[in-house]
Amino acid sequence: MPSQKILILGNAVDPLKAEIHAYDWVFEIAQKHEVTLLIDDSHAFGVLGNGLFGTYSQWKQERIQLLVSGSLGKGLATPGGIVLGSEALIRGIKSEAIFAGASPPSPALLQSFLDAQELLQEQQRKLQQLTSLFYQQSRHLPQITGNPNFPVFVYSPDLWADKLQEQGYITSSFSYPTASSPKVNRIVFSASHSKDEVNALSELLAHLAGSL
Repeated sequence: MPSQKILILGNAVDPLKAEIHAYDWVFEIAQKHEVTLLIDDSHAFGVLGNGLFGTYSQWKQERIQLLVSGSLGKGLATPGGIVLGSEALIRGIKSEAIFAGASPPSPALLQSFLDAQELLQEQQRKLQQLTSLFYQQSRHLPQITGNPNFPVFVYSPDLWADKLQEQGYITSSFSYPTASSPKVNRIVFSASHSKDEVNALSELLAHLAGSL
């Protein structure tokens, strides 16, 4: 097969299944073909990667034309979007009318985000520690699945949502993608949580698992 131009689109993570996607296989394709890899890092910014800017540095490779984009409004709580790529790619995007006509972030919020880099990185490190702690404490429970590097954990059965709420724990529990779909139940951590809270939640979950 002759060399071709290939565009690959994907997400850094699946936030509903709490799975982190790997793109190492793209490197092999790029040995023969001209590959452009576009990754949505909306759920990765501020959580995954070295620093706050997601997986860009992880997948950047000479033979791949990499473009990472997404929202800063999730892990970094900053209303606005971001696009990361080579200088040539960014110049091309800026020349498009759809970019020139887009609404930028509020200058005040953007300045606050830039000024808070050290604080945000410290919060990211704390979140990573809490996530790893909970993973180690819950990995033996078959009702809970997750990744030690991503602060979202999926749990079952559905009735746990009410039992957790009775004890003061509000989790994400809703039918998706339609109202008649099965529920997606998730425990979502933030850097505002503490180790004591993680420990208490782990104990409660172990108790619920033991009572089934």
